[in-house]
Amino acid sequence: MEEHPLDPGWEVGQYCICHKDVRAGIELGTRIFDVAVKDEKAVIRSAFIISGAKGEGKSRVLYFNDFYFADGEPVELQGFYIQYRQMKVNTWVKKYGSYSLWDKVTKATEQYVNYKKGQKPISIDKDSWDKMVARASKIRKEKDYAGNSSSCRSECK
Repeated sequence: MEEHPLDPGWEVGQYCICHKDVRAGIELGTRIFDVAVKDEKAVIRSAFIISGAKGEGKSRVLYFNDFYFADGEPVELQGFYIQYRQMKVNTWVKKYGSYSLWDKVTKATEQYVNYKKGQKPISIDKDSWDKMVARASKIRKEKDYAGNSSSCRSECK
């Protein structure tokens, strides 16, 4: 949880680096969970709804306007964390039941805070945020991720 990714890009409201095969087929309105590893467990670090898209196939860039971030203790997911790399919600329901993870995140006001893209979550210190934003901005500019996101797969954490 201490390392902040390049994707999702909370500072710009973009999802363009990781899971290129999945991004290619995601529809507008899809709810995305950003799953990270904490103490060898899968946790929901952030969540957002896809509000726009640009491009096609593996170079598709997805956009979001706001996001929920785990400023408190994140929701822990069942089972081994690797299974969540590209799991879809219907797979979750079949394996673990039908309760709504989205409601669990979006209504957990002590755990998750809703931010507009570009807002720094309160649990991330300013220096870490500034370094993450500078690094991500430089890489996005060098690689032109918005125009050619398929080349960014090696940067995904």
